[in-house]
Amino acid sequence: APLGLAFAALALVATRQQAATRVAASTAHVPVATTSLHAQASGLYWLGPYSERSPALVLSLDCPACLDLLEQLTQRSYAAATAGPALYFKTSHTNRALTESFVAAVLSQDATPRDAFLAVATLLLAQKDAVLAAPASAAHQLAAQFPAAASRRVVASRILDDHAAALQSSALGETTPLLLPREGKPRAFFSADDLFPR
Repeated sequence: APLGLAFAALALVATRQQAATRVAASTAHVPVATTSLHAQASGLYWLGPYSERSPALVLSLDCPACLDLLEQLTQRSYAAATAGPALYFKTSHTNRALTESFVAAVLSQDATPRDAFLAVATLLLAQKDAVLAAPASAAHQLAAQFPAAASRRVVASRILDDHAAALQSSALGETTPLLLPREGKPRAFFSADDLFPR
């Protein structure tokens, strides 16, 4: 009987260790540090004022799904008091010039951040096919449409460097568009309504 009890105790310990290993393995692939993105000052609150409940949105301007999402945002209106997401841009060697031109153009506008963002996004989307086919050419076109943006190019570049550092430290992978809610896991599939906390 004592030997049977010892074997039972060992089996129980082994079972608990296996369960702990399974739990650890299932959480190992969950991107960490979505909260660190929320703590970054460089998130652009262009679609509404800051809120403690605001999510973060990661976009790439040469990503078809991101441009579709931008189009949804330009085609609807949101109450002025609605808090919007913090925006982070994921850049690469192919879309860096385009994203810099975009951010600089928004910063150069004499308008509210929301109106400036929506105005520049609307012009960008008017040439969506060209943006996807040749981001570098689209960057030159956008810069020509907003000549005042040249003076904001250095600031735009610093913002994008901050975004790159924040995204790299958050280990979020390559997926865009990506929604980072204040609580819960990042989501690659979401609606525009999810970007505005109620």
